[in-house]
Amino acid sequence: MAYDEMENNENGGSHFWVAAGHRQHAACGVGSVAVYRNRPETLLWALSASLAGLLLAALNLLRVGRPHDHMLAWISFVGCLGWLAIVVAFGVLIGNFFDFRVVIQGTITLVLAIFSLRTGLCKRP
Repeated sequence: MAYDEMENNENGGSHFWVAAGHRQHAACGVGSVAVYRNRPETLLWALSASLAGLLLAALNLLRVGRPHDHMLAWISFVGCLGWLAIVVAFGVLIGNFFDFRVVIQGTITLVLAIFSLRTGLCKRP
């Protein structure tokens, strides 16, 4: 696959996965306010996790727009690995790795990590 084809493929794929992740984190934030409004400590942690996910999605969108920025790709990759660790820990806590939240977040994060790694390792023309 030529470099230009690979870059165009990644742009479309990354936009899809980032949009899916953005929607998931926004929905989690709204749901957290509804469920935890009487438990401010839990609400704070839930909203901070939603913010972290949204920031990681924004970082990936920035990475897609800057395909020659290897450092940004590596930062995005490390962020994705961190989020993937959180997703796995959540699966352990609830005792179900096949819960839709674990599957959705794990899949989105894994795909974005692969795109970030590929961008970080790719030799630029």
